[in-house]
Amino acid sequence: MGYMDILMIIISLLGSDNAKPLMVDDPIVLMSLQELAHEISLAPSKYRADLISLGYNESRFGYRFAYEGKQIEKNGDCGVFQQRPRFANAGKTSCEKLQDPAEAVKQAVAYLRYVEKRWGSQWVKIKIKGKSTKVDIAICHYNSGNYCDDNRDKKLNKRDRSIRYALKHNSVRKLVELKHLFNEVAVN
Repeated sequence: MGYMDILMIIISLLGSDNAKPLMVDDPIVLMSLQELAHEISLAPSKYRADLISLGYNESRFGYRFAYEGKQIEKNGDCGVFQQRPRFANAGKTSCEKLQDPAEAVKQAVAYLRYVEKRWGSQWVKIKIKGKSTKVDIAICHYNSGNYCDDNRDKKLNKRDRSIRYALKHNSVRKLVELKHLFNEVAVN
């Protein structure tokens, strides 16, 4: 997945989310999205779909913040991937540094690797409305930290906020992978 493919996927995701064309077409916003797409394209291929999905779910790639000329910050979380500075880079980073797409992507990949190393990268089956669905446990922990079982009922289910987040992440990730496959087929 190259830089242009990633940029087109980002813009199409924002379009499907009813992002105002006036905002997305703004030169500052486009430059911000281009920088982000470039940095994601430099990340290991294993994490590219996850990074796109995380950027979309966490901050909609920060396009509104770029349009308004503000820092991407909400409830102490910073950057496109909404990371806490005290956890990113062992606390050696700041909210200002996480505004830079290169630093944000680097820290997001590092945290995903840490989560995979600590809790594994297996898929867990969750029953929802009688159907079995798989959830990536690493994404659940990316969102919630130590506990995926938010409500402490000793079951991973849809009542857990982090499981709902992981389900939303999976749907965007699948969409990204399908768009990439569609682009590959269209080119060939």
